[in-house]
Amino acid sequence: MKLEITQVSLSTSDLYYICQMVDQVTSDPFGWLRHIEDFAGDMSCSRLLNSFPKWTPLHEFIEFVVLSVAHEDAILTADDFLVSEGDPIEKARRGKIPWIDTLLASNGFQHSYRKYVSSGGEESFQDYLDEMGLAGPLDELLYGVSRQVFHVLFQNRKVLRNFGEMMVHYVASTGLSLYPDSYTERGALKRARPPVWARNAVFHRDKGCCVVCGTDLTKLINQRTQLHFDHIIPLVSGGMNDITNLQLLCSSCNLSKGGRNRNTSFRVDEWYSIEDEE
Repeated sequence: MKLEITQVSLSTSDLYYICQMVDQVTSDPFGWLRHIEDFAGDMSCSRLLNSFPKWTPLHEFIEFVVLSVAHEDAILTADDFLVSEGDPIEKARRGKIPWIDTLLASNGFQHSYRKYVSSGGEESFQDYLDEMGLAGPLDELLYGVSRQVFHVLFQNRKVLRNFGEMMVHYVASTGLSLYPDSYTERGALKRARPPVWARNAVFHRDKGCCVVCGTDLTKLINQRTQLHFDHIIPLVSGGMNDITNLQLLCSSCNLSKGGRNRNTSFRVDEWYSIEDEE
């Protein structure tokens, strides 16, 4: 189990830059198909079949996206990074700072590619990333980054739905072929009851209201309303037993949704009404 890292605190620009990357990939994954295959293909799809892990597949995917962007710097040569500090012209021309190093520096980590090479490390940027991983500072950074980005994205059911859609093939096809005991005779993941922590989180995220019609499900007024923790993408359609695949519905909206309906509401509740004068 991962330890909680408290020192990571993303700037607003870094936080929403990463959120935007995840949003773009999940909205239009075509250009990322090879990367997605690395994340969820073959035996890797087992991460999608677990029932309600607290460290969700979306947490892991956020880490995966950040690390993939970091690895893009590996195509550059050492000369792109290792420019004399005393040569401002050359530094302006070639002295790039790897993006992952800016994240490390802004969060207090005393590591950089320049320091790595100056201390005798290989000039290969790929070797640098490998050295930083394996329970090192890079893993700590990714863990903290993923927690913060997840906090923002979990409130956006559109991103959650798109992420689930992106994983449908691996759940419904790849997972079924490799782990048939996890599935029903109909080819859907066996249903697992959401644990208390998941129900509480979804209830508070959705403000205790049906996300479709807005019915108050808090039971503060009466006990007749029934709340349902609905799978955004139904299990029969390749949905996961995961907190990112849950939403709060009233009984009427849930029963009218249909077994293969993948829709959710993108409405949000404002903190206050802009139109009210008081």
